[in-house]
Formats: sequence, C-alpha cells, structure tokens
Amino acid sequence: MRKRMTVVILCILTLLGLGIARPVQAAPGLKRPKIIYKKKVTNKTQKIKLTTSVKGGKIYYTTDGSTPKKGAEGTKKYTHKIKIKKTTTIKCRVYKGKKKSKVRSVKIRVLTPVKISQISLVSGGVSLTWNKSEDAQGYRVYRKQGKTGRWKCVKKFKDKNSTSYVDHKVNWKSKYYYYISAYRGKVKSLHKDNTKSISTKHTHQYVRGKVLQMPTCSKKGLQEMTCSICHKTTQGKIDCLPHITKIVHDGYYIAEVCKDCGEETERYLTKEIPDYWEDEITFSLDTVKRRGDLPCFAYFTDTHWHKNAGHSPAIINFVVRELNLPFAVFGGDAITAYHTSVKEAEEELKVFFSQFQVKLFSTTGNHDWNSSSNPDPSTYLTRQQLYDLMYAREAGYVNLAGGAEYSYVDDAAHHIRYISFGYDERQAADESTLAWVESRVKELSEDWTVVLFSHAYWHYKKAGTPLAPLKTGTALAEELLRIQRESDATIALWLVGHVHRDYSELLGDYDGTLLVVSVNCDAYKLSTKWGGHHMDTETDTEQVIELVQLDTAEKMVYLTRIGAGEDRAYSYKTPEKPEDPTDPTDPTDPTDPTPEETTPEGQAPGDIPAEQSLEGQTGE
Repeated sequence: MRKRMTVVILCILTLLGLGIARPVQAAPGLKRPKIIYKKKVTNKTQKIKLTTSVKGGKIYYTTDGSTPKKGAEGTKKYTHKIKIKKTTTIKCRVYKGKKKSKVRSVKIRVLTPVKISQISLVSGGVSLTWNKSEDAQGYRVYRKQGKTGRWKCVKKFKDKNSTSYVDHKVNWKSKYYYYISAYRGKVKSLHKDNTKSISTKHTHQYVRGKVLQMPTCSKKGLQEMTCSICHKTTQGKIDCLPHITKIVHDGYYIAEVCKDCGEETERYLTKEIPDYWEDEITFSLDTVKRRGDLPCFAYFTDTHWHKNAGHSPAIINFVVRELNLPFAVFGGDAITAYHTSVKEAEEELKVFFSQFQVKLFSTTGNHDWNSSSNPDPSTYLTRQQLYDLMYAREAGYVNLAGGAEYSYVDDAAHHIRYISFGYDERQAADESTLAWVESRVKELSEDWTVVLFSHAYWHYKKAGTPLAPLKTGTALAEELLRIQRESDATIALWLVGHVHRDYSELLGDYDGTLLVVSVNCDAYKLSTKWGGHHMDTETDTEQVIELVQLDTAEKMVYLTRIGAGEDRAYSYKTPEKPEDPTDPTDPTDPTDPTPEETTPEGQAPGDIPAEQSLEGQTGE
C-alpha cells in the first residue's frame, strides 16, 4: 500500500514540475549522406559517389578508417567522385551550420593481382610460391601447356593463407605457364602480366637407390638410380664400393688403404689438420730432427681464441706426439677480455683447453683475467677460477705454487728447469713472485740450465701513448738479470709473447747476460695489427708455433717456426770482455778494428734489427 502511494506522489510532483526534470525531446537531426557504388567486391578501380538530400549541406569523408570530423587531419570535403584502387573503408557525414549527421560507412574490397614470387622444378613436379592477397577467401591455380594451350584451373584453395603449391601432373618435356587468381565470392583478381613460365626439360640428377648387384673391390656392381626431379629410374654401376680400409703409417702420415684392391683412399697427418699445413709441418719436423737429440718443446702464445680458427691444438697434439716431447708451453692470452660475463669467459677457456690431448705447461696472460680493456669489474675472473680452468689439469706433472702464478718442471736427464711465472690482475710481477723465481734458480748447481716463461716483457700504457715501461718492463728485466749474475745455474732464455710480433734482445754485459725472445701471435688477424708477419698461406686459419731446442753444450737456442715467419737461432754465451787497448802491455794495435762476435745467423749478441724494434707498439 505504501509503495503505491509513493508512486502516485512522484507522478503528481512530476506533473507539477516540483524539482523533478521533464525529459527534453531531441531536435530532428540531418539525414545521413548516401554512398553510391557498383560493387562491394571488385578487381579493378572503382569510382564512388556521395550524395545528400540536405539543402546547403556539405559532405565530409575519410578513407583511412577514422571518423570524419570537419577540420581534422585525414577528413576531406567531398567535391567529386572518389577513386578507389585498393581495399578502402569510406566514412562520411553531412555538415550544415553547427549540425552534423550520423556517420555512414562502407568497405569496398579490391582484389589485387597475385604475383608468383618463385617457380622451380622440385622432386616430382613444379613448385609455385605467391604473395597473399589481403581480401581473398582463397586462391585458384591456373595452368596451360605451351603458348597455344588452354588455361585450366588445376587447384583451388579455400584457405586464404595458402601461398604455395606443387603441381605433380606435368610431363618432363614441355613448357608450362601459370598464374594465380585470388577470389572472394564470385569475384576473382585479374592476372594480366602476372604469369610465369617454366620448362620441365632438365638434366637428370640421379641418386643411388637399391643395390642390384653388390660390388667388391675387383668387380663393379649395379644399383638402381633415380632422378631426384622426375623420378625416372635407370641402372648404374657402383665403382669399387665399399672399400674396406686398413690404417698404414707412412713417415709422418697416416694412409687409409683398401684391404682388397690396395687403393689409397685417404692420406693425412691427422684429420683435424688442413692439407695446406702438411708441407709446413713436415719440413719443420725434419729440421728439428736433423739437429739430433737436443731437448725440445713446442711453444705458442696469444691465441685470442674467438679470433683463432682453432687448428693450433691439433698441430700441437701432432708435433708433441711425433717428436715425443715432454710438453707444450702456452704463453698466455687464451681468450680476449671483451666477454660480457664471467660465465662467457669461463666457457671459452674450457673450450680452448679441452682441445689439447697432450701435456701443457701454461702461464697466465693479461686477457685471461677478462679484465684487460674491460670496464666491468663484475665480469673479471678470480685467481681460483683461473687456477681451476688453466692450471688444475697440470697438477700431476707440474710443480705448482702460489696459486699457480708461478710453477716449474724439471728435465732431470738434461739438467734443465723450466720456470713459468705470471702476473696478477694488475699485470705486474710482485716481490713474492720474483723472490720465488730467485730461490728456484739459485738452488741449482752450475751444471743446470734454466728457461723462463712469462706472458710479457714490456707492458705499456694505453695504445697511442709514448713508450712507458712499467714494473713489468725495465725493473723486471733488471731483477732477472741480477738473479742471472748471482746464480750458479745459467738462464738460457726468457721466452715471452704479448706484443704479437717476433723480437729479440740480449740484455746485460760482460758480467752476465739474459736472452729475451718474443714470439708472434697465434691469432693472425691480431698479429698483423701490431707489426707481425703477413700470412704465408693467405688464409684465416694460419697459426704460429715454435719448436724450441736447447744445445746446452754449445749454449745455443734454436727456434723452428711452424707458420708465417722465419726460423731463428741465438747464442746465450756471455761475451768475453775485450782487453783495454790503452794497456801498455797489450800487443794489439788500438787502431785495429775489434772482430765482432756474432751468432750463427750473423747477428751480434744484443743487436736488435730495426724492423724488430718494439718502440711504439702496444700489447693486445
């Protein structure tokens, strides 16, 4: 009862207009314009007409899908028929004064011609590929045989996304023409100038099939041969297949020879070494062997692995085994310090060291810390990580010390001690390292010879600045020269890398000398940058490896090069001090020239050829 009374009261208040608004009747609007067209779906250009029955009304329209708005970008005033060449949505309305009509719109679909993008012979037929038509419901493939043939629909696709077809119903001595038509309803796209032709005549490309008569190495067999294009079959002979081979060793080579017919099927040093290395390697091995049974080791440095084609491990494995060497020495910079994470640097080091199947005696290069020229300290490797990656594999045959920053190996039979010492993350040899090296040298008697390895001799400031030896340069050389003078054992050689070029210097004077030899880079794209040799084989896969021999009796060092560059030889004898020409007891005429003591190659001890000078160079 109360609800009914409430409804009655509200109705009375509404009629009296007491605080409750009455609905306002909207004024009649303008009539929408008409869009006059022939077809909603067409395959050619169409002209669209817009009309209005509103006197004094102006039509505004858009063709970009936006709502017409007088004065807005994309809205045009209708003055003449609109030419439609592609699928377009037309929207229009009438303006008169401040009034405007509702929007009328229509979408005109234009089926554009379909182009065949590729036509080719494939296994068993002709392959066609075409571009999609935006408004197609599907496609029809038309074909005719020869110029005088009749067009025939050979395939209808109801899938608008179909873009390829293989026509298998062809013969193989004809020429065919094709075109593709998109369709929507009863309308199909035009194809004029969009036909493609192809000849099915071809050279048979036979592949082996079923064996009809099994061959041996003395009798040829028969097999079924099938053309990979038209599937025609024929019979073909099998030439001496299969060979059953055995391994024959011939000098440095391995030959695979057929057991039945004796034909040699393959010849190689190892399958991992490219053929163009064979003469280079075998010549160097012969050179080493001609010198007799001298102590020898293989040395290589600065691989910068991601810029190295990766053949050096195979070469190292081969020469170490062939010459029965105790180990190979690696001089550091296995990688290049531009890795974006510790994991990335670790992975490359793992890949590098996993390639070697022989013993390695290693030293750390500045790049191996992943810190050289790398501004992100979070990507630097720690000492423990370097130990695990580079040195742990050596623990069974190398005397490791100082977290592997320095280590040594003894050749007791020849009384030779090989000592490796590295740098810390600042690329500086600290006092504890030098003290350890000194103790390892001084504990030896005079019948012992020492060979030192470190990554660098000179270390420079940034590239382009003047030559500036730091702690690892002059001071380090002076300390080692002092150790040489104070020791009974003889330091025959200090072997280094880092600067990517060949270089040598005999430090010291008549009180004691120290022979320093730098070896070129094993990653040639970097080697030539710092003045190293150009590649001999003109390939990106050339390596630089030294076979180093020591003649401790004659005090000679021989370096036999595998790769670009020359063989080198040095004497590490301390020269005798000449007599004072002013001494009245000296019978020698002081005006006579003093004969120059030379090495076997004609180079005076301590002489550095101009082309081998290090001035201006920076280490990579």
